[in-house]
Amino acid sequence: MTKSPYRITVPTSEHWYLIIDLGGYAGSVNHSVLVFQGVLPVAKSQLPLAKEPNLYVESSDENGSYSYYLESRNCCENGCTTHHTDKLFTILRKNKFNLKDANKKVCDTGLTIWYGESSYIKAVKWSDFISNYSTYIESACVRQDNIDDYEICKAV
Repeated sequence: MTKSPYRITVPTSEHWYLIIDLGGYAGSVNHSVLVFQGVLPVAKSQLPLAKEPNLYVESSDENGSYSYYLESRNCCENGCTTHHTDKLFTILRKNKFNLKDANKKVCDTGLTIWYGESSYIKAVKWSDFISNYSTYIESACVRQDNIDDYEICKAV
């Protein structure tokens, strides 16, 4: 296993341990485990997201609100959502709204409105992700397959 994230389908419902082996090499590892209840799809040998990670799951603030990052607005005929990218780490911010041939227009307020999947790194509310995680992971795989369509920032 050299890429992440990696989904493991547990064959039986018993007590399991996750062991991360660096193969004798020195280093540090950041890890987390999330257990989903119910039947999961069969694990792929490797989920190819490690080349350029492209899914950012946003957590709420202490009040359960996402408004510090996502703000619903009524300035346009259909409404829109402002992403406060200034609140993100630089590497995340630089990979938001970076689709080369994006469908966009300028709102009456002078802000740019982007339509569709316009960011390589998609921000997803935790509550939405956990209720439909496989869709978001598959969408991340599609974006990775189309990485050349985006202006990718790899370093800051």
